[in-house]
Amino acid sequence: MLVTIAQILFEQGIDVQETPYLNYEDILNKPFEAGNFFEVADIEKYKNDFALSKNFEKPEQSPQHNQSDEYLSSKLVKIVNELQELREYSKREKLFVSSELTEEGMSVMAAIRELRGEKNNISNELEKLKASAEDCAMKGLIYKGTVLCNTFSNMKRLLPEIGSISGRIETVPLFTRNFGELSEKINKRGEKIAVIGGPCLFGTDEMLVLVRHNDGRVFSFDYNTGKYYNRSNGKADMGAHIREYSRYIEDISFENRKTRMTLQEYESIRLPFEFAAALNAPVIIPLPDMSYKKYLDAITERLDGKLRRRVIESFMGELHKISDIYRDVICELADLFKPPKLAVVHDRDKEVLELFYRARAPFYSRFTSGRSIKAISNQPENIESVTDYIFYPALPLYLWGIGNVLQVDSMDEADSLRKCSQAHGTSLSLHGVLYPEKLGKSGTATIFNSMRENKEYI
Repeated sequence: MLVTIAQILFEQGIDVQETPYLNYEDILNKPFEAGNFFEVADIEKYKNDFALSKNFEKPEQSPQHNQSDEYLSSKLVKIVNELQELREYSKREKLFVSSELTEEGMSVMAAIRELRGEKNNISNELEKLKASAEDCAMKGLIYKGTVLCNTFSNMKRLLPEIGSISGRIETVPLFTRNFGELSEKINKRGEKIAVIGGPCLFGTDEMLVLVRHNDGRVFSFDYNTGKYYNRSNGKADMGAHIREYSRYIEDISFENRKTRMTLQEYESIRLPFEFAAALNAPVIIPLPDMSYKKYLDAITERLDGKLRRRVIESFMGELHKISDIYRDVICELADLFKPPKLAVVHDRDKEVLELFYRARAPFYSRFTSGRSIKAISNQPENIESVTDYIFYPALPLYLWGIGNVLQVDSMDEADSLRKCSQAHGTSLSLHGVLYPEKLGKSGTATIFNSMRENKEYI
């Protein structure tokens, strides 16, 4: 769904004045696509991620607020002491031993009841003052419990090296993970880091799947959405259809409409290069054709073996054509930015792929053991491809032994970032800069999710 930071703040009950460290002016009303996974956070916990927050201690309470708190607290102490004295006196004089109270006993009992009432009233007032003080604390937005809403202007204050980067990144909300810690590692400790990020291979309306049954009927699906192609009331799922009708399927073919790169895909490659160049860091770009293959493997497992092999071979041929579009642009960007080291991970580089799967094996076992399938993905056929995405951010550790990694990627990778960090524990220090994807021409969906006429190609 399309949202704005202003809308999210309103829905979460946060006033912009409670976030003075963020400089929201540039990003407040820019629409972007995101799920409803935002929550409020006390910024004190994330103080190191904001340059300006170092000058914004928690707001001091007004003199009236402080006086009320001190007065009520001292009165509460006095009442508690009086209650204790009355209890000790009544016990010493045995006022409440008999079933019938003396006049003195009744008087003491009434005094205790009155003091208890006062105590409760004062305790309630103090709780209200405490809640009021907490409401004054500066707040921030967390997305998917993983990344913190941030701005590029703030990030540049923490890490001046990235000041040379410009473009859309300056005017959209960004979502960061441990960015203040990254700044300290680079500027104070001189630690090595590596950058990773990259595109999906294709989006909606760019790869059609034509499933032909032996009775002559042909069913068309969009590979990205998995739904009937261009049919508004079509709810069928491609994977479920292929599994259910596997014995009736005569052929599966592909209509590859991906001949150019979109502006968003170009940005998703260029930004990792720009961050790497600014930080003089090596960079890795995964081109996940091998992960797309795993999904097709899963949903065609019931097909006749010979047909299945032919279908997968045909699909990989189309994927390799798409990967080559990206590889050409990556070569151009490598010549422009000249990173100290570059790796492009894809299906045809078997040596690097073998290293990736071998190096991740112990972390993979630890991560998957004891977890339900739903903890990794809601769709069993996605498990193998999804786990690839989860472990991609660790590629610099596997390939080069670099344990400090900055992932520059789409907001869609927030889950992968979190799960990758969980899987590796202290072996990997994972930092993130996640951006909302660019909207298509219609302004109602991202380029990735738009039909071709609403995409923007370079």
